Amino acid sequence: MKAFIFDMDGTIFDTEKIYYQTWLDVAKKRNFYFDLDTKKELLGLSNEESIKKMTELFSMDQETARDVRKELYKLRDDIFSKFDKSLKKQGLDELLAYLKKKNKKLALASSSPRSRIEFLLKRENLLEYFDCIIGGDQISKGKPDPEIFEKAMEKLEVKPEETYIIEDSYAGILAANKSKAYSVFIPDLDDRDLIKEMASYTFPNLEEFLTYLVKEDMENEEARKIDKNRPMTFLISCNKCSYDFEVDLDTAFFEDKESRDKIMQGDFAKITCPNCENEFILNYRFVYTDKMRKFMVVNDPNFSERRNQLAFISSLRLLDRLRKEEIKGYKIRMCQKIEETREKIIIFEKGLDDKIIELMKLVMIEASNFDFDKKDIEEIYFQANGKFLFKLKDKALEMDFVEELYQNLEDKYKLYFEENIAQSIDKDWAISFMKDFL
Repeated sequence: MKAFIFDMDGTIFDTEKIYYQTWLDVAKKRNFYFDLDTKKELLGLSNEESIKKMTELFSMDQETARDVRKELYKLRDDIFSKFDKSLKKQGLDELLAYLKKKNKKLALASSSPRSRIEFLLKRENLLEYFDCIIGGDQISKGKPDPEIFEKAMEKLEVKPEETYIIEDSYAGILAANKSKAYSVFIPDLDDRDLIKEMASYTFPNLEEFLTYLVKEDMENEEARKIDKNRPMTFLISCNKCSYDFEVDLDTAFFEDKESRDKIMQGDFAKITCPNCENEFILNYRFVYTDKMRKFMVVNDPNFSERRNQLAFISSLRLLDRLRKEEIKGYKIRMCQKIEETREKIIIFEKGLDDKIIELMKLVMIEASNFDFDKKDIEEIYFQANGKFLFKLKDKALEMDFVEELYQNLEDKYKLYFEENIAQSIDKDWAISFMKDFL
């Protein structure tokens, strides 16, 4: 993971308890009811979103709500100016130091005004850690809209699938999920199970999050040491001159850039015959594992036979015995072609469901008016650019990804999916699923 985007209040600083007390003080003074549940509804919201919520909760007009917000800000500024203790959450210093040591990109994206963010970061000697700072007064739409996180990722020049967003509120986790990044929930005042279920990851505190990151880094490094040089010798026959020869090929790949890029290149597994110098792509058995996103794709041309799929499923727990890796909770896919394996990697990296993608292909074929015979369609692949590639007998063309179609299919069918430990999800699966469903 390249980037880490932190919320501020309640996530890295223990400020929400102070904010809660100022709410109680102002509510008592202005004679409106306020409790912890009310505070939870306001957590993480921008100033404008908070004002809108206040008019609903307290039956006050917007002008009064703005006056209340101004009074709250003044009270908090007075408290911070006199506060003589550190506001840092336990483990924060160690976490930020570790991430910087690993050359990660860090951003702080908070609903608080930019001036308060910088004041608190300077007060706690943390300003130098962050490559990017975005306050609630620098965006047009506050959380739960993902704008603040999308803007942070744009400034850091990273993709959502390369990013952790660390939050403590319902609105923050919702915004993080909408941004397509990985949401990390560190509970503060609000520790509802609902939020834990929404988040990609949940940790009781920053220390536990750091422990997880260190463990992951160590396991990834150890796995690479073991598996990077785990080649296998294949006896193959040239498809031109039929000359038999041996070649060593890697059989284990991971989500690190070097391994991923190797698989994604068009000349991956290109073999040169030592007899006639004929070059061809060898479709062979290898495994791609993404531990961060928890998916595994196994490429094996022999999966064309059902008995080989069943044999693989029965031997899953021995698959990675060298790493002793726990595969529970992983999405595991069996692919017969390298192109299919590449497609699965792209789909899962984008946070999409490959079953919905396969159903989309069926719908597009049936619903679209093509200027060619549908029988000429040989393959359809989802690409890294977010479009579908239609391979025909004599040409290829692209079609746009329709978000509305994806969402409609997900809403209609996802509840009926069976997530087995390993599956072959392709055109045949989609046709079979639709026949069973209908």
